[in-house]
Parts: sequence; C-alpha cells; structure tokens
Amino acid sequence: MATADEIVSESEKLGTKFNKRTLYNYTADKCIPEPKRGAGYGGKWVEYKKLDVIWATIAWRMIHGVYPERNDTNNIIGSIRPPKHHLKLLVFCIKNL
Repeated sequence: MATADEIVSESEKLGTKFNKRTLYNYTADKCIPEPKRGAGYGGKWVEYKKLDVIWATIAWRMIHGVYPERNDTNNIIGSIRPPKHHLKLLVFCIKNL
C-alpha cells in the first residue's frame, strides 16, 4: 500500500508531475481505483495500491496528450498520439516503474 505522497513521488520517476489534489480528482473521476480509507485515533488515512501510480500516470498522459513514441516505449519525452495507444502507455509505465 502507498500514501498519496508516495504515488505522486513515484509518478515523477515516470516523467509526469502532478500533486495530491490531481490524484484525488482522478480518484473522484474514476480514472484510478478507489483507495482504502479509514479513520482512527491518528486521524483519517488513505491507502492506494502500488500499481495505482501506473493508472494515475496513464490518466495524466492521456489528458495532456503525451504518449510514448510508437517504436520506442523507453522514450520519456513522448509525443502526441491518439488515445488508442494507451496500451503502449501501460507498457511504458510498467517498464519504468
């Protein structure tokens, strides 16, 4: 399990930069799976799955139109491609996780 801060920092390693508010918006918009939530004496907490960084990165890249090159899934710079290339994004994110 990972906190929102860990998801945001891991996404920076994949070449995307967003904040916790963006992550919460993606959760509300069903772009990523719903995290576990709870409350106790220490306050409220939210735990994401480790793989949610991939879904958040894919959502960010699709919204911003940033896709990896067709022939090079290791290219971090990426280029604009139609959304049908989202599977290449998934491969790109998994390789660079």
